[in-house]
Amino acid sequence: MSESDFRKRNIDIFLNNHVLVIITIILSSLLLRLYFFPFKVPLILDSFGYFWYASDISLLGKLPEGYTFANNGWPVVLGSFFSLLKLNGMSSYMELQRGISVIISVLTVIPVYFLCRRFVDYKFAIIGAVIFAFEPRLIQDSLSGLNNSLYIALEAIALVLFFSSNKYARYCSFALIGFASLVRSEGLFLFFALSIMYFLNHRKNKKEVTKYAVLFLIFFIIITPMAILRIQTTGSDALTSRIIGSTSEIMTSSAGNQGIFDYIINGSVTFIKFLGWDMLPIFILFVPVGIFLIFQNRNFERNTIILTLIISSIPTFYAYSAQALDTKYFYYHYPVFCVLSVLAIRKYQEFISKQKLLLIIILIGIVFGSFVFLEVKLIDVNHQKEASIVAQYVVDNAKGINNYYPEVAYVFPIEVDKKWPILKSSFKTELSVSRTESFDSLKEFIAFSKDNELTHIVADDNNKTPEFIKDAFFHPEKYPYLNLVFDYQKNGFTSYHVKVYEINYEKFNEQ
Repeated sequence: MSESDFRKRNIDIFLNNHVLVIITIILSSLLLRLYFFPFKVPLILDSFGYFWYASDISLLGKLPEGYTFANNGWPVVLGSFFSLLKLNGMSSYMELQRGISVIISVLTVIPVYFLCRRFVDYKFAIIGAVIFAFEPRLIQDSLSGLNNSLYIALEAIALVLFFSSNKYARYCSFALIGFASLVRSEGLFLFFALSIMYFLNHRKNKKEVTKYAVLFLIFFIIITPMAILRIQTTGSDALTSRIIGSTSEIMTSSAGNQGIFDYIINGSVTFIKFLGWDMLPIFILFVPVGIFLIFQNRNFERNTIILTLIISSIPTFYAYSAQALDTKYFYYHYPVFCVLSVLAIRKYQEFISKQKLLLIIILIGIVFGSFVFLEVKLIDVNHQKEASIVAQYVVDNAKGINNYYPEVAYVFPIEVDKKWPILKSSFKTELSVSRTESFDSLKEFIAFSKDNELTHIVADDNNKTPEFIKDAFFHPEKYPYLNLVFDYQKNGFTSYHVKVYEINYEKFNEQ
């Protein structure tokens, strides 16, 4: 046997070992996430909200009060880990939160593979797993420590189990949908979709239809205890009340200045725009064709995918109609997008004579495209680290600052870190942040904010920075009452161009 034949034989053995291939995909995806992992960077915004909720659970041993966000399934899971593991400092627990999200995200490759396997053979299902593993937005999202990774994992597993012929798998499927609904209320729409498909599939078998009562009971038993606890702590179950509230909001908006037709048109435009953006750089090549193909040769599985995609798009449409301009509302469709993608890839292969070469090109393109997209468009870990350094300086030296969006988000977690562990209900901020809207000059802003203990001005060259703040960044000589105390150049910053000035009120009053 020649060396080339021996090498080819080993490659074939590797490719035919399904478990080894899946493990390789998972490890490769994990390595890419670790490459971009923002070590020593604090969680911010919603991620920090989940962290503090989980921290309060570990301190109290029960659900805390004083939180208004609805989806508390994720921080309850985190709280269990926080209680079991004893780590050093708040940053270690934040990295644990990110780490759990990353692990869940990469392991979701397994159910996505089995989901694709229901529609295509092995080699195409592997491509579907690769698409999911290296989808750049899911990589970025898993590094943020949000609840999306857990929801997507539960959704994908529930779909795989729902397609199983084993009745006990169906029971597990509806149990997982219940857990998914506690992580994100969008799980209710997945429950509606699969319930409808169950009735349609068994409409001629009355015995099977009556078994649905067991499926519903399982779902109900899962969500009810948490719904009761939510009502006790927040006054809302965050499930049915949220749907009713959203429906009422739509009707109110439609009855007001914006008619129902305009509401639908505006929502549709935003929906389509973000759908196109979300499908870059990978799905755009496959999903449009896959949507066309899923309607051909329809069966139970294909009809389930179609109905799931339609019904699960309702909360997505509502979010964009309400101008919640975030790409994350399409992330929940990504397992289904992977199914649509492999249908398209299988079709493409029919028109190419060198089929193996096509698949190799697609695989390389997916991995390379994901890395480039992350490197260029999405993740700047260095910028995050530099923004947190500035926030640390501000917390240590200032009593009051201007709002310098969006990097100001790093200030609050770092301030909390100085007193952590502490319950949210017990924490009181010592740093005031003055809003910069409605001001035309720096002098006017300082004069107005003086009573708010404004001591420092944080100025950068961000496009979202007010012009009078940006002017202080580029032309500090025009403001003799500003003393430069932090300069990005002297601190060796490469990504975040920022300066911090201390206000000399004696000189300011003289002017």
